[in-house]
Amino acid sequence: MKKIILSLLALPMLFACSNEAEQTPQEAGRVPLQIELGGITRATVLDALPAECTYGVFATTSNLTTTSALADDGANRRVTYVNGKSTFDVPVFIPEGGSIFVRAYYPYNASLTQYAISNGIPLDTKSQTDYLITTSSYVATESSPTVKLTMQHAMARIHVTINKAASNASSYIFKEIALSNVLMQGTYGFNGSVSIDDPVGTITAYPTNIYLNEATDNIEADFLVLPISWSRVMQVSLPNSGYDHLTTALPSRSYVAGQQYNITLTINHKSELEAGEWTIVPWDSQYKGGLSIWKDDKTGGTEVTPTPQPQKGTHEGHEYVDLGLPSGTLWATTNVGATLATEKGDYYAWGETETKPEFMWYYYKLCNGNFTSLKKYNTDSTFGSVDNLTVLEEADDVAHVKWGGNWRMPTLADIDELIAYCKFEWDGLGSKAIGPNGNYIYLGSIGWTANAISKSDGITNEYDYRAFWWTSTLSTNSTSIRAHALSMNYTTGVVKMTNFAPIRAIGCGVRPVMSKH
Repeated sequence: MKKIILSLLALPMLFACSNEAEQTPQEAGRVPLQIELGGITRATVLDALPAECTYGVFATTSNLTTTSALADDGANRRVTYVNGKSTFDVPVFIPEGGSIFVRAYYPYNASLTQYAISNGIPLDTKSQTDYLITTSSYVATESSPTVKLTMQHAMARIHVTINKAASNASSYIFKEIALSNVLMQGTYGFNGSVSIDDPVGTITAYPTNIYLNEATDNIEADFLVLPISWSRVMQVSLPNSGYDHLTTALPSRSYVAGQQYNITLTINHKSELEAGEWTIVPWDSQYKGGLSIWKDDKTGGTEVTPTPQPQKGTHEGHEYVDLGLPSGTLWATTNVGATLATEKGDYYAWGETETKPEFMWYYYKLCNGNFTSLKKYNTDSTFGSVDNLTVLEEADDVAHVKWGGNWRMPTLADIDELIAYCKFEWDGLGSKAIGPNGNYIYLGSIGWTANAISKSDGITNEYDYRAFWWTSTLSTNSTSIRAHALSMNYTTGVVKMTNFAPIRAIGCGVRPVMSKH
């Protein structure tokens, strides 16, 4: 059956005062932050959001995960949602001449303080709450006070279908389904990291249909679990009227936030429960006005199936791969300046479109010889002229300049998504980033330019044993002299993918992306 879901995320929400006459002297003349929330990464467990609910917002003056960069009083802002309308209890104002980053989460938790920015949002599988959270941040300024956020699910979902073999003539009644050996509590960070806080336990689902009389009958149940790599074996148990409990182990696997994992359990002619193979649901969404219409691969009906998109191809002479990411972003198979995935390609300073033999502040075209004289992409007067630009323009995007067409450098959000949804396999020289659909790109040990920055700039060995690929996003972790990059740490043969912010003047590789059209 088709699900129509009124999305918390599809409606615009304003941090605003009602009118000028009602403003306090402190608020007069200040620009309120405005937020628009877009689509989520998969359908929620609920058929619709509650008519009345609340969610929370943290606003910071930078993307630092510290309490020192909080906007206004740094409160955990409560937003009330009533019949499609969102109202903020207390507005947030953009600092004069400054900027704000936003993190939002659902449902609202009054006990969370500003430390949640660094510690994360507590998750509880026992409550079976479908938590939502932002995993990337976008800047708002006085001249551009609206930020658009895409919320993602912090939990993974297991969908269990139970049937019986055609050779099984027995009838069954299952009023509940238990999933045991489940991690019960954890913490989900705004950067997508997950930590475990509590031991294992059992969660129970109560299906609508409880009867298995015919071979065509199904009993279905959903379980929300922590998005982790879980080596211990979870078990499904079926307390059965007139029979002993039926139990089977689920195949071990890793779980990713926002994904649904389907598995079918079959009762054979011996009344033994057997588990099939996992499949991952490819969620799609369509927007119609204020409603978000969601579907999955078991709804059937008359829904129109989207035209399949090629998973590999070329654009402007350069190969791309569809990794099956929620955004549909297509990743190039080579770096700029390379013809093979294993080649390093060319190095570029951030915001420059030509490579060069030396990478130092003295030769960096976006400053006047040192890091305190930035001429473009700066939010802090300490480092030069302020323009509050935080994303490279096309003319400064080397992927677009060199490859043309729709090619561009990835944003921080693209990197966050790659890390969250891909599995990385290290081979000693590089790493495969394997997407949800099984396709992959290869990230070789590209390194960085050793002559990039001298120790007089305060840099020692922070770049040792790493590989970097630039994003188009100015640093939101520290200062304007840095920009975000995809970082691969390959010390001791172990790869760790993180988003990082190297000095802008150093030379790094570039792996282009483009949006699916």
